[in-house]
Parts: sequence; C-alpha cells; structure tokens
Amino acid sequence: LSQSTFQYKLKEEQVVVSVSVNHHDSLQYGPWTLRGVISDRGETAAECILPFNANGDYQQKVDLVFDLPQAKLWSPQEPFLYQLELVVTNKQGNTDQVQVPLGIRYSSGTPAGWLLNGESITAKSQIITLNQEYQLRNSRQVENFLASVKNNGFNTVCFMGFFPDESW
Repeated sequence: LSQSTFQYKLKEEQVVVSVSVNHHDSLQYGPWTLRGVISDRGETAAECILPFNANGDYQQKVDLVFDLPQAKLWSPQEPFLYQLELVVTNKQGNTDQVQVPLGIRYSSGTPAGWLLNGESITAKSQIITLNQEYQLRNSRQVENFLASVKNNGFNTVCFMGFFPDESW
C-alpha cells in the first residue's frame, strides 16, 4: 500500500480514500480484498470492504468510499483526528497494512478570503526555505517549530519553492 489520498465529500457525507496497491511479485495471487476502517477513539465510525482483481499492472489505484454522516471536522481550534486502518489481502493470505491519522475538513477560497469548514479564516503564514526545513527536520525540531508557529498566531506554513518531506 502506498500513495494514499483522501477527499471529504460534504454533501454526500463521504470520505473517499484512494490507495495505490503495489502487487510486487504477487500479481498472479488475486483476487484481492482491501478493507478500510475509520475509527474514533477505538470505536468503528465507518468501514468499507472492496474485493478486486489485479488489472495486470504491478501498481493499481483502488478507491474506498466510506459513509461518514456527521463527521467530526478538524480545525486549528479543535484538531480532531480519526484513525484510518487499511489492510489488503490476497487469496494466498499475503497482507499489507497501514494505519494513519485522518483529519477531515473542507476548505475553499473566495476573493474575500479562505473558508475552512464553511467559516471564514484569516491566513497568517510563516514561510520557511529549503535550508530551514532541512535544519529543522535533521535536528528533530519540527514539532517544536510547529508549536512555536501556532503560539505566535500563525496558522499556515508555506514551503518556499519545494514540497516538504513527509514527516511534516
């Protein structure tokens, strides 16, 4: 399992999880089953099970759609996180599994500003360079830096001219 992306569909009250399944040397051992569970403090909030056949490629995109009515939304003031567990299994019993925290929110932009979960939000940004990011990450100061940014009233970190490492 790799390269997972997440989308919250407000009107449908659904979370769509797109996952790349890497078959490696086990392409012939299908069919496969992808099971996903979204949990809230250890309790199942939503579950989706999808049987699928390999498409012939060693990497295959698979989408899980979870119904999640009345989702608890993430915000800077209330940073609620669900836990997402994904498990893929083939008929041979081979499995791969990943667990990740999942914050659900929706945002949009207008000429007047940003909206987060339908409410106006003022963006106050802290900009960092590639060199600053490298120093923070390698000195294991990312968490302290983010706490400092938040304590100083910033709600956005902009990475100037690069995409950040996945540890952010």
